[in-house]
Amino acid sequence: MVQYIPFSDMHLLAAHALSQQVGWPHRIEDWRQMLALGQGAVAVDGDTPVGTILWWRHADAATLGMVIVDGAARGQGIGAMLVKRALKATEGLPVFLYATDMALRGYAALGFVECGLVHQFQGVVDPADVLDHRVARANAHDMPSIVTLDEAARGWGRGPFLGALIDHGARPWCLKDGGRIQAYALERRAGRGRVVGPIVAKDSDTAGDLARAIAWHHAGQFVRLDTDPELGLSEVLPDLGLGV
Repeated sequence: MVQYIPFSDMHLLAAHALSQQVGWPHRIEDWRQMLALGQGAVAVDGDTPVGTILWWRHADAATLGMVIVDGAARGQGIGAMLVKRALKATEGLPVFLYATDMALRGYAALGFVECGLVHQFQGVVDPADVLDHRVARANAHDMPSIVTLDEAARGWGRGPFLGALIDHGARPWCLKDGGRIQAYALERRAGRGRVVGPIVAKDSDTAGDLARAIAWHHAGQFVRLDTDPELGLSEVLPDLGLGV
């Protein structure tokens, strides 16, 4: 009989094995960081974990992810039960998640509606030729402006979460023009290399300039970059060696 219990450090090895089973590149260090920043649940059959989910509460919203069910245990509604546990734990807050096309129908059955798109580009970086000196690593003095920019783009705030990500090793980058931050992105070690995103910018040209500058600093490295298609980076990123 499948039971649902809180996700703890003792489940990290099994969770990592499940993500490997479905072909996701997450390292056990990535799992550990995500759990440290949020909460989660595990579906267990006897003593064997067969499903996972994580969620993160913010002031005005919540996010969830890492929904995985063992291939041998699918068809029993385990994924739906895990999501329902996350929804109960985040009751009263709007909940957001990233879903693949294959998973959309299942999430729609649980009440989720599509509200946007994220395109994922990845590859070994072939950098821009010129370094943009408007782009640099952000510092503590930049964080209030970054938090404001992030909240304006999302419609809800997650300042403490951004701070926690940085405490766990994420690097904030920003593009300044006239002394004011016009774009920012977080970059961190994860999966096969570095993960950048989301990029938040006032317009597509600024987003492209930030992406090129971050790429310049990661020449020859594997990078995954997540972006809103409305930023228009689909023409910029392939020139940097990043493909869908």
